[in-house]
Amino acid sequence: MIAVYVDDIMMIGRHKLVIQEFKSQLSKKFHIKDMGEATDYLGIEIERDRAAGTLKIHQSRYCRSLLSKYGMDECNPSRMPIQEGTKLTMDQPDKQILDEEGIHRYQSIIGSLTYAMQGTRPDLAYAVSLCSRFLAKPTAVHMGIAKGVLRYLKGATDLGIIYRRDNAENLFVYTDSNYQDKTLRGDGRLTSGYRVYLAGGLILWSLRRQHCVTTSSTEAKYIGQANAIKQIITATQFLLELRLPIIHTPVKLYADNTSSQSLAHKPAARPQSGHIDAAMHFQREKVETGLVDITHVASQDNAADGFTKPLNGAKFKRFRELLRVH
Repeated sequence: MIAVYVDDIMMIGRHKLVIQEFKSQLSKKFHIKDMGEATDYLGIEIERDRAAGTLKIHQSRYCRSLLSKYGMDECNPSRMPIQEGTKLTMDQPDKQILDEEGIHRYQSIIGSLTYAMQGTRPDLAYAVSLCSRFLAKPTAVHMGIAKGVLRYLKGATDLGIIYRRDNAENLFVYTDSNYQDKTLRGDGRLTSGYRVYLAGGLILWSLRRQHCVTTSSTEAKYIGQANAIKQIITATQFLLELRLPIIHTPVKLYADNTSSQSLAHKPAARPQSGHIDAAMHFQREKVETGLVDITHVASQDNAADGFTKPLNGAKFKRFRELLRVH
């Protein structure tokens, strides 16, 4: 497998001779610089422990550079990226909006944090996603939240994701959605997130605001399940193309709403909304054909729970454990 970003190439394979032959052929066509075994790719650091059979990816160096860049390298660390009980509104009086320099700085901070979140730091997802909604008109309150995320990074720069060679778990997924975001007033659209695990660590995660407005928690959770199933299909097809022997179906999808799970199994239960109806048929097909097994999990054990709301210190610690961010 070959990963390419502009002029940075990483080759991945089981046989060194095959990789060497490919590099030899490539060098006949292009001038290339062989950097040896990968230890860093696009700012993501790679650490192997062959004796223990583990591989860790993290962005410690990048996170420390952010603290220095934004003058937060001597700040007091925080236990979580956003405080429980935070309240925001989509309507901002013009007089509270930062000046042009402040807006540019805010956008720079959120852009930098987004790269960390997308690379190896899913624990930042909710806070960064919330802040990104105010990129056009941030206020001092939003800047304070952004700096709070940096304070959290101060005490958690070395966290990352560990994959284990001897982990025999099949692909599995957690999903969660919020019906009404109590943190953000003035936006009726739901937010849903999912986490996809393999070999002991996260391989895919996402948090996004949906385009539709739902009328109940069941509908919100149900749409979140449909989005997660789409990612299961994508991930399964890709991993099967890699000929990984540990992928088999059904894939476990963990969710914490029993009513939304029932909709995937009971034809008699039919929501009235058209977009819910489409999602319902899609889910039922995948459940009936054995691709997905939707399984109930308690909210406190849902690894996607912290993607839809701010948590207090103890709950966030538990959430990070479930994410398997170490």
